[in-house]
Amino acid sequence: MKKFFILMVQNTNTTHSPSILAKLGYDKQLNEDLRVRLTGSLYHNANLGNANIYSANRSGFGYWGILNNNAYKNTITKTDANGTVISTTTTDVPTSFSKTSTPEATFNPNFKNWATTYMINPFVKYKGLEFFGTIELASGGDKAGTDDKRTANQYASELIYRFGGTEQFYIGGKYNTVSGKLSNADAKKVTVDKFEASAGWFMTKNILAKLNYVNQKYKDYSQFVGDPATGNVNNFYGGKFEGIVFEATIAF
Repeated sequence: MKKFFILMVQNTNTTHSPSILAKLGYDKQLNEDLRVRLTGSLYHNANLGNANIYSANRSGFGYWGILNNNAYKNTITKTDANGTVISTTTTDVPTSFSKTSTPEATFNPNFKNWATTYMINPFVKYKGLEFFGTIELASGGDKAGTDDKRTANQYASELIYRFGGTEQFYIGGKYNTVSGKLSNADAKKVTVDKFEASAGWFMTKNILAKLNYVNQKYKDYSQFVGDPATGNVNNFYGGKFEGIVFEATIAF
């Protein structure tokens, strides 16, 4: 039986508050075939400029260049009630792809001023069958300069079956959904749903080769960024991507 508690304080400086990370867990091998684990964690920062826990890419997002746009010219024509052209304006829209920034296709609630998140992760392993779940309840400041609360929630479930003499092979599936308002002024929450199926082979303890199928959809995003009358097209509006990805990883 394992019980553990971790408390960490980091990122202390004269501009922002320290981030607090706490984790509590229970882990037990009930018998030769059955293991259970339940963990809960807390992240909190009372004063920050940007919640980069969501805007950074430390988790290793695997789908780059998705829902990005190349540079283009956006021409907007305004007409009166009779259809007569009043004005035409053209705006140069830069590419949204950057190899050094967060991938465009990720969900970022973009909390400002403060952020708090609670996460619960159940895990059950019976012989070669594993279940892992995620419940994340996050909240933070609506925008810079205000402490008005805004929320975003994530739920995920993953089922994997491991087999082979050393369980070096696996097949599995995962469903993940996240939703929340990007601004309290928005009329509706946006939602991102992802289904993923995977098969993998641990060639050694450190080398993994895997084949994934992914289907990800974006719902209830606005058609334009900013003011609809003058804004540029929102890349997430009606967004969807699916396909097959092969990956090979080496861990040290």
